[in-house]
Amino acid sequence: MKQTILVSILLLVVVTFLVAQEKTLEIKKPLGEEEPVLAERSLDRDAMLKTMIEKANTGDAYSQFKLGEEYYYGITFPQDYDSAVKYFKSAAEQDLPEAISALGLCYKHGHGVEQDMKMAYSQFAKAAEMKNPDAQFNLGVMYYNGEGVQANNKEAAKWFKLAADQGHCSAQSNLGICYYEGTGVAMDNIESYFWLSLAANLCPPQYVDEYNKTRDKVKAELKDAEIEKVDVRVKEWMYKNKQ
Repeated sequence: MKQTILVSILLLVVVTFLVAQEKTLEIKKPLGEEEPVLAERSLDRDAMLKTMIEKANTGDAYSQFKLGEEYYYGITFPQDYDSAVKYFKSAAEQDLPEAISALGLCYKHGHGVEQDMKMAYSQFAKAAEMKNPDAQFNLGVMYYNGEGVQANNKEAAKWFKLAADQGHCSAQSNLGICYYEGTGVAMDNIESYFWLSLAANLCPPQYVDEYNKTRDKVKAELKDAEIEKVDVRVKEWMYKNKQ
Protein backbone atom coordinates (compact mmCIF):
# COMPACT_ATOMS: atom_id res chain seq x y z
CA MET A 1 0.00 0.00 0.00
CA LYS A 2 1.47 3.28 -1.05
CA GLN A 3 1.91 5.66 1.84
CA THR A 4 1.85 9.42 1.50
CA ILE A 5 5.14 11.23 1.79
CA LEU A 6 4.81 14.43 3.81
CA VAL A 7 7.23 17.24 2.97
CA SER A 8 8.91 19.93 5.01
CA ILE A 9 12.24 21.90 5.22
CA LEU A 10 15.68 20.85 6.73
CA LEU A 11 16.00 17.68 8.84
CA LEU A 12 14.78 14.10 8.38
CA VAL A 13 12.64 11.98 10.68
CA VAL A 14 12.00 8.57 9.13
CA VAL A 15 9.59 5.98 10.52
CA THR A 16 9.55 2.63 8.79
CA PHE A 17 7.63 -0.60 9.11
CA LEU A 18 6.76 -3.75 7.23
CA VAL A 19 3.12 -4.76 7.01
CA ALA A 20 2.53 -8.50 7.18
CA GLN A 21 1.96 -9.98 3.72
CA GLU A 22 2.65 -6.56 2.21
CA LYS A 23 5.83 -5.07 0.71
CA THR A 24 5.65 -1.56 2.13
CA LEU A 25 7.89 0.98 3.81
CA GLU A 26 6.65 4.32 5.07
CA ILE A 27 8.39 7.65 5.40
CA LYS A 28 7.00 10.43 7.50
CA LYS A 29 8.36 13.97 7.32
CA PRO A 30 11.13 13.24 4.79
CA LEU A 31 12.33 16.79 5.12
CA GLY A 32 11.76 17.78 8.73
CA GLU A 33 9.92 20.90 9.79
CA GLU A 34 11.87 21.16 13.02
CA GLU A 35 13.38 24.60 13.38
CA PRO A 36 17.20 24.63 13.43
CA VAL A 37 18.96 25.33 16.71
CA LEU A 38 19.08 29.07 17.19
CA ALA A 39 22.51 30.47 16.46
CA GLU A 40 24.42 31.93 19.40
CA ARG A 41 25.30 35.58 19.02
CA SER A 42 28.99 36.40 18.84
CA LEU A 43 31.18 39.17 17.52
CA ASP A 44 32.06 37.04 14.49
CA ARG A 45 28.42 36.25 13.79
CA ASP A 46 27.36 39.86 14.29
CA ALA A 47 30.01 40.92 11.78
CA MET A 48 28.82 38.26 9.33
CA LEU A 49 25.21 39.40 9.67
CA LYS A 50 26.19 43.02 9.17
CA THR A 51 28.01 42.11 5.96
CA MET A 52 25.09 39.92 4.83
CA ILE A 53 22.58 42.75 5.35
CA GLU A 54 24.80 45.28 3.58
CA LYS A 55 25.28 42.98 0.58
CA ALA A 56 21.59 42.05 0.50
CA ASN A 57 20.59 45.71 0.47
CA THR A 58 22.92 46.34 -2.47
CA GLY A 59 21.24 43.57 -4.46
CA ASP A 60 23.50 40.55 -3.89
CA ALA A 61 21.20 37.59 -4.61
CA TYR A 62 22.88 34.99 -2.40
CA SER A 63 23.00 37.37 0.56
CA GLN A 64 19.31 38.10 0.05
CA PHE A 65 18.59 34.38 0.07
CA LYS A 66 20.61 33.76 3.25
CA LEU A 67 18.98 36.74 4.96
CA GLY A 68 15.61 35.30 3.95
CA GLU A 69 16.60 32.05 5.67
CA GLU A 70 17.50 33.97 8.83
CA TYR A 71 13.97 35.34 8.93
CA TYR A 72 12.24 32.16 7.75
CA TYR A 73 13.69 29.97 10.49
CA GLY A 74 14.06 32.64 13.17
CA ILE A 75 17.75 31.75 13.37
CA THR A 76 18.93 35.15 14.60
CA PHE A 77 15.92 37.42 14.22
CA PRO A 78 12.38 36.68 15.38
CA GLN A 79 10.68 34.44 12.82
CA ASP A 80 9.12 36.63 10.15
CA TYR A 81 7.72 34.93 7.04
CA ASP A 82 6.82 38.22 5.36
CA SER A 83 10.42 39.43 5.54
CA ALA A 84 11.66 36.01 4.44
CA VAL A 85 9.45 36.09 1.35
CA LYS A 86 10.58 39.64 0.57
CA TYR A 87 14.21 38.56 0.41
CA PHE A 88 13.50 35.23 -1.30
CA LYS A 89 11.57 37.05 -4.03
CA SER A 90 14.35 39.59 -4.55
CA ALA A 91 16.88 36.77 -4.97
CA ALA A 92 14.51 34.67 -7.08
CA GLU A 93 14.03 37.58 -9.48
CA GLN A 94 17.77 37.27 -10.14
CA ASP A 95 17.29 33.57 -10.94
CA LEU A 96 19.06 32.23 -7.87
CA PRO A 97 17.85 28.58 -7.77
CA GLU A 98 18.10 28.28 -3.97
CA ALA A 99 15.78 31.25 -3.56
CA ILE A 100 13.33 30.01 -6.19
CA SER A 101 13.14 26.68 -4.37
CA ALA A 102 12.68 28.42 -1.00
CA LEU A 103 9.89 30.50 -2.50
CA GLY A 104 8.26 27.26 -3.62
CA LEU A 105 8.20 26.10 -0.01
CA CYS A 106 6.62 29.38 1.06
CA TYR A 107 3.81 28.91 -1.47
CA LYS A 108 3.42 25.25 -0.51
CA HIS A 109 2.98 25.98 3.19
CA GLY A 110 1.37 29.43 2.93
CA HIS A 111 4.26 31.09 4.75
CA GLY A 112 4.29 34.82 4.05
CA VAL A 113 2.10 34.32 0.96
CA GLU A 114 -1.28 32.82 0.25
CA GLN A 115 -0.96 29.03 -0.03
CA ASP A 116 -0.89 28.09 -3.69
CA MET A 117 0.12 24.56 -4.71
CA LYS A 118 0.29 25.41 -8.41
CA MET A 119 2.68 28.27 -7.70
CA ALA A 120 4.70 25.99 -5.42
CA TYR A 121 4.91 23.45 -8.22
CA SER A 122 5.98 26.05 -10.78
CA GLN A 123 8.73 27.38 -8.49
CA PHE A 124 10.04 23.91 -7.72
CA ALA A 125 9.93 22.98 -11.40
CA LYS A 126 11.90 26.08 -12.40
CA ALA A 127 14.59 25.55 -9.77
CA ALA A 128 14.68 21.79 -10.43
CA GLU A 129 15.46 22.44 -14.10
CA MET A 130 18.34 24.57 -12.80
CA LYS A 131 19.59 21.42 -11.03
CA ASN A 132 18.85 22.55 -7.48
CA PRO A 133 18.63 19.29 -5.44
CA ASP A 134 16.18 20.63 -2.83
CA ALA A 135 13.82 21.70 -5.61
CA GLN A 136 14.25 18.37 -7.41
CA PHE A 137 13.39 16.53 -4.20
CA ASN A 138 10.37 18.70 -3.47
CA LEU A 139 9.19 18.45 -7.07
CA GLY A 140 9.36 14.67 -6.71
CA VAL A 141 7.16 14.89 -3.63
CA MET A 142 4.65 17.10 -5.48
CA TYR A 143 4.40 14.46 -8.20
CA TYR A 144 4.21 11.65 -5.63
CA ASN A 145 1.36 13.26 -3.72
CA GLY A 146 -0.37 14.94 -6.69
CA GLU A 147 0.06 18.41 -5.17
CA GLY A 148 -0.27 21.22 -7.71
CA VAL A 149 0.10 18.67 -10.48
CA GLN A 150 -1.41 15.32 -11.43
CA ALA A 151 0.16 12.47 -9.46
CA ASN A 152 2.82 10.68 -11.47
CA ASN A 153 5.01 8.06 -9.79
CA LYS A 154 7.45 7.87 -12.68
CA GLU A 155 8.06 11.60 -12.54
CA ALA A 156 8.39 11.41 -8.75
CA ALA A 157 11.05 8.71 -9.00
CA LYS A 158 12.81 10.62 -11.78
CA TRP A 159 13.22 13.75 -9.67
CA PHE A 160 14.14 11.80 -6.55
CA LYS A 161 16.89 10.16 -8.61
CA LEU A 162 18.25 13.47 -9.89
CA ALA A 163 18.40 14.87 -6.35
CA ALA A 164 19.76 11.60 -4.95
CA ASP A 165 22.61 11.68 -7.48
CA GLN A 166 23.62 15.02 -5.96
CA GLY A 167 23.76 13.56 -2.45
CA HIS A 168 20.33 14.69 -1.19
CA CYS A 169 19.74 12.15 1.57
CA SER A 170 15.95 12.67 1.73
CA ALA A 171 15.75 11.94 -1.99
CA GLN A 172 18.03 8.92 -1.60
CA SER A 173 15.76 7.51 1.10
CA ASN A 174 12.62 8.13 -0.95
CA LEU A 175 14.22 6.62 -4.05
CA GLY A 176 15.21 3.56 -2.03
CA ILE A 177 11.61 3.12 -0.94
CA CYS A 178 10.39 3.59 -4.52
CA TYR A 179 12.64 0.71 -5.58
CA TYR A 180 11.48 -1.41 -2.65
CA GLU A 181 7.80 -0.89 -3.45
CA GLY A 182 8.12 -0.69 -7.24
CA THR A 183 6.69 2.82 -7.20
CA GLY A 184 7.53 4.59 -10.46
CA VAL A 185 10.41 2.18 -11.06
CA ALA A 186 10.81 -1.57 -11.36
CA MET A 187 10.89 -3.29 -7.97
CA ASP A 188 14.55 -3.93 -7.09
CA ASN A 189 15.72 -4.76 -3.56
CA ILE A 190 19.38 -4.34 -4.48
CA GLU A 191 18.88 -0.78 -5.76
CA SER A 192 16.66 -0.09 -2.77
CA TYR A 193 19.38 -1.22 -0.37
CA PHE A 194 21.98 0.84 -2.25
CA TRP A 195 20.08 4.12 -1.98
CA LEU A 196 18.90 3.52 1.57
CA SER A 197 22.50 2.74 2.55
CA LEU A 198 23.69 6.02 1.06
CA ALA A 199 20.94 7.87 2.92
CA ALA A 200 22.00 6.20 6.17
CA ASN A 201 25.58 7.34 5.58
CA LEU A 202 24.70 10.92 4.61
CA CYS A 203 21.82 11.76 6.95
CA PRO A 204 22.31 14.07 9.97
CA PRO A 205 23.99 12.18 12.87
CA GLN A 206 20.95 12.35 15.12
CA TYR A 207 18.95 10.32 12.59
CA VAL A 208 21.46 7.57 11.84
CA ASP A 209 19.56 4.99 13.90
CA GLU A 210 16.29 5.69 12.09
CA TYR A 211 17.92 5.40 8.68
CA ASN A 212 19.67 2.22 9.66
CA LYS A 213 16.33 0.70 10.63
CA THR A 214 14.88 1.61 7.25
CA ARG A 215 17.85 0.14 5.41
CA ASP A 216 17.94 -3.01 7.54
CA LYS A 217 14.33 -3.86 6.62
CA VAL A 218 15.51 -4.28 3.04
CA LYS A 219 18.88 -5.79 3.95
CA ALA A 220 17.09 -8.69 5.66
CA GLU A 221 15.72 -9.77 2.27
CA LEU A 222 19.10 -9.88 0.51
CA LYS A 223 21.77 -12.57 0.26
CA ASP A 224 25.18 -11.98 1.84
CA ALA A 225 26.88 -11.77 -1.56
CA GLU A 226 24.38 -9.13 -2.71
CA ILE A 227 24.95 -7.10 0.44
CA GLU A 228 28.72 -7.21 -0.01
CA LYS A 229 28.49 -5.97 -3.60
CA VAL A 230 26.21 -3.10 -2.62
CA ASP A 231 28.46 -2.12 0.29
CA VAL A 232 31.35 -1.81 -2.17
CA ARG A 233 29.18 0.35 -4.48
CA VAL A 234 28.30 2.62 -1.58
CA LYS A 235 31.97 3.14 -0.68
CA GLU A 236 32.84 3.81 -4.31
CA TRP A 237 29.98 6.31 -4.68
CA MET A 238 30.99 8.17 -1.54
CA TYR A 239 34.65 8.28 -2.60
CA LYS A 240 33.77 9.48 -6.11
CA ASN A 241 31.41 12.14 -4.75
CA LYS A 242 33.78 13.16 -1.94
CA GLN A 243 31.26 12.35 0.78
